[in-house]
Amino acid sequence: MGILTSSKRNRRPSRNSYTVSSRPSSPSGAANGKSFFAHVKTALSWTLGLGLGALLLVGLALGGLHLHRLATTSDFFAIRRIEIRGTTHFNREEVLKAANLQVGVNSLTVNIADVERGLRDNPGVAAVAVKRRLPDAFEIRIRERIPAFWMLKDGVLHYADNRGRTIAPVSVGNFLSLP
Repeated sequence: MGILTSSKRNRRPSRNSYTVSSRPSSPSGAANGKSFFAHVKTALSWTLGLGLGALLLVGLALGGLHLHRLATTSDFFAIRRIEIRGTTHFNREEVLKAANLQVGVNSLTVNIADVERGLRDNPGVAAVAVKRRLPDAFEIRIRERIPAFWMLKDGVLHYADNRGRTIAPVSVGNFLSLP
């Protein structure tokens, strides 16, 4: 074979999982040569770190709940303005009743999906969009179905749009002269 160079001759033999360590085991029997107190110190530091982390999370959660309660009960977010656009056949009181909105209620407690659903349930409403304008206003945009003619349905006279869909029964309070 070849001649070994001096650097390869002076190397320590490599260890693998089959070689036995020549290091004597520690008298206390601790793994990796650590003493019992070193293990206790490591365990205490981990426990303290986890405890402080859990305490921080609980503090953040309680602080968030307190801020939420303050915001939803504050007069700063009370509704002062409600803008209604796009109505010709509905008056303001009908829209507010269908939307279940009132001046003075905290705007953060209002569910916009419920407001839109309440307005869409009216057969005269084709489309609706509600926007919350913090801190104290709401904007409601309504596109109404326009009555084009009268239609007799089940013995009752109804308004109908240009596609023939019924809108609402004709009454004295909402009478329109149509063909």
